[in-house]
Amino acid sequence: MTTVIVIVLGVTLLVLGLVFVRGIFTKVSGLTEEAFSDAEREIQQRMGASDNIYVSGGLRWEAEPGEAFARVVGIRNFDENPDSSANFIVDILPTDNKGKKEWFTIGQPGNIMAGKIGTVPIEVRLPSSTPPGTSYTFRIIVKKGNEEHASQPIIISVKE
Repeated sequence: MTTVIVIVLGVTLLVLGLVFVRGIFTKVSGLTEEAFSDAEREIQQRMGASDNIYVSGGLRWEAEPGEAFARVVGIRNFDENPDSSANFIVDILPTDNKGKKEWFTIGQPGNIMAGKIGTVPIEVRLPSSTPPGTSYTFRIIVKKGNEEHASQPIIISVKE
């Protein structure tokens, strides 16, 4: 009789635990989607009529070692022909020989129609061993085909 009660209690706790974990993951994915949609809205509002590129969160980013954070880059296609589209590629390169390209996971905008803005999510994760108080400089480079369309320097500072 005791064994049956222990098994029933165990299964009940397992089910409650799974429901709790599922609820947490649902909330986290909703927050992530909300953050990216907020960033896209910010890009649409703040990107000037003549800007080729816009970086959400400014040009100076703060990071915790080992913690991931995300930014969004907006790219505008200024082609003359309104029916055309162009393939864009985003890359991030260190300019101080200290930072690493591998710290970034970059989405790609692909084809952007003329007169439209494409958005690119970027995830940044500095290694846990990154010393606090240091700064790294990078350049976000947007290529249209094989030619550079725009670039923007950024600085990543490691929180102390």
